[in-house]
Amino acid sequence: MEWYNWLTLFGGSALFGAIAVDIYVKIKYSSKKVIERKKKERDDELGRLISGVVKKELEPVKQEISQVKQEITIIKSDDINVLRTANRDSLRNQLLTVFRECQFKGYRTIEDIRNFEYMFDSYKNLGGNSFMINIAEQMEHIPPQIDTKNLNCTNTKEN
Repeated sequence: MEWYNWLTLFGGSALFGAIAVDIYVKIKYSSKKVIERKKKERDDELGRLISGVVKKELEPVKQEISQVKQEITIIKSDDINVLRTANRDSLRNQLLTVFRECQFKGYRTIEDIRNFEYMFDSYKNLGGNSFMINIAEQMEHIPPQIDTKNLNCTNTKEN
């Protein structure tokens, strides 16, 4: 065999090998693209499916929230002021009732003191006036209940 026969023999197989490798790379590359494209399509479809289900499930909740917002906007600041005033006046009446009961009894118990202080703090926070401050001062002058078992006076204020 001559040298050109050997060259042709090796050149042909080298050319065939190069073509085979090229075809293999293209097939492998395109199959990766196909797999990636199918995965992306599957993910997109799954995302659409999930968003559709979530949207369907959340729609009633959105409607309920919308209704609550509408109801809240109905309540005006004037209504809130009216409610605040009514609550303050009710506390004023309760404070006077506790004060008058203690005056009638001639002493005040720990429960009377606690109730009066809690209600008075709320009354002040709602914008109560100085009339009840005078009543609170008078309440402090009513003697505490005497504990006949221990012969001690209970504290007039708690810390």
